[in-house]
Amino acid sequence: MSRDVNSRKEDQWLARLRRFQASDVSVTQFCRAERVSVAAYYHWRKRLTAVPENRHSPTFVPVRVPQIAGVEIHLSNGARICVPPGDAESLRLAIETAGRLGNGALQEVDSCSA
Repeated sequence: MSRDVNSRKEDQWLARLRRFQASDVSVTQFCRAERVSVAAYYHWRKRLTAVPENRHSPTFVPVRVPQIAGVEIHLSNGARICVPPGDAESLRLAIETAGRLGNGALQEVDSCSA
């Protein structure tokens, strides 16, 4: 029940803040016409502008990482190094070694089938 009351109050203040933006009066004049205090206006403006636009969206979203077959490194001399999926250490060593060869030895990196 408390959430419903807070949500309604937020909605009321969001509408009020939009009305103020559309008005051509000072904050004091607007608050007098709306029968709210100037302090409440600034409190709600600060509170609601700190909330993301879509405040009902989840903070965490699931991420699905696609499974790749592997990584293939093409060297300029025509050699290819294929590293199987899930072998991060071998991939690190292959990239490190290819990088040490220098002179544009690393042409491209593709996915490869196991």
